Amino acid sequence: MTRIALFVVLLSACKIRNEQSCDIPGVCLDTDGGQVCTGDPDCGDDVCKLPEGRCVGCIDAADCDSASTSPACNTTTNSCEGCKLSEDCASQACDVVTGACFTTDQVAYVQANATGNCNDMSPCGTVQDAFDTGRPVIKIQGTTPVVDADKVTITRDVLVLGDPGATLPIVRTSGPVMFEVTGTASLTVRDLEISLIPGDGIKILDEASVTLDHVFLLGNTKTGVSTTEGKLLVMRGCVVAANKKGGLSLSDIDFEITNTMLVANGATDSGIGGMRSAGHDPAKVIFEFNTIADNLTTGVAATKSGVDCGGTMFPAHNNIVAGFNNSFVLDTGCSFDHSLFTGATAPSGQGNMATTDVKFDDTTNGHERESDFYRLKVGSPAIDQAGASEITVDIDGQSRPQGLEPDMGADEVMP
Repeated sequence: MTRIALFVVLLSACKIRNEQSCDIPGVCLDTDGGQVCTGDPDCGDDVCKLPEGRCVGCIDAADCDSASTSPACNTTTNSCEGCKLSEDCASQACDVVTGACFTTDQVAYVQANATGNCNDMSPCGTVQDAFDTGRPVIKIQGTTPVVDADKVTITRDVLVLGDPGATLPIVRTSGPVMFEVTGTASLTVRDLEISLIPGDGIKILDEASVTLDHVFLLGNTKTGVSTTEGKLLVMRGCVVAANKKGGLSLSDIDFEITNTMLVANGATDSGIGGMRSAGHDPAKVIFEFNTIADNLTTGVAATKSGVDCGGTMFPAHNNIVAGFNNSFVLDTGCSFDHSLFTGATAPSGQGNMATTDVKFDDTTNGHERESDFYRLKVGSPAIDQAGASEITVDIDGQSRPQGLEPDMGADEVMP
């Protein structure tokens, strides 16, 4: 009788019977080693996921520490992790580098035609007003373009955030440039369109640095990005298109440009097409998985309307360089490998190829934010022809490779 009573006590200590470990009071494991539960008190610092009866790290963001570097809940793995999108944060502002959410008092909020004090509940109406708050983050909200009366001169480190997808915000100015970055300041812009500026989209001076992540530089009357000198330009997953005086005019600055499209820039009176660079340190340059196509220049520059290396070659891997009428549009001083070119022959370089048809999908002017804009069609000669690389995603954040090898250019074709 005593032995039966003892068995009942032990079994009652275990909330759910489990044949693996129900002889251990208060510690019940299911068959794959996870703790089972009937409520949160059974799970210590974790929470109980019902009806499965499993102890997990989180069910929603409320179960994660909003002040930590793991404030978001991955509902697939039920574990707390770093934020990846602004919508993961109550402040609508995510630091994707650390995975932490910015607090609302770190963020200046901007919305078109607003007249508030740049707080989350009372946004202001211009980027300049937001910058003047001294806060390290500027958050652009809404889909109506935010228009400043003049250029915004960046003299301190600042992060400007939009939102990805259909809600991608737009900033504009009636001044000669949207952002002019000076001194030793660092400007980072994510998920934003900078368009229709009566001048350059961004200008970099002195020893300043700029990082652009998923930024659209479209239809500006001069260039997308212009430098006279600077420290570093980083571009990831950007579209630079229809800028009348060229896509990128880079002088005396090092750069890291990946998964970016430089397309349909320049004009018949432009000396720069897709990109011109001079005065860089080749050892500090990365130029990989970019699509440079259908850019236009005039005069002697016409033969290098895609990329003009300015007399200083730099390493360039896994790119597409294409021109109108299948013309060859690369400065002969550039050094490319595992890249696809239009024309009768490809320049010297390991893995380089020539084609008469890259097989782009939609190249329509005005479709720059469409998901098929200058992406590759099935059957493109660029597919599976890139060389080895540490870059594992494409311009859309999709994994590389999808086939045996990665695809050349900014886009990886999905099967």
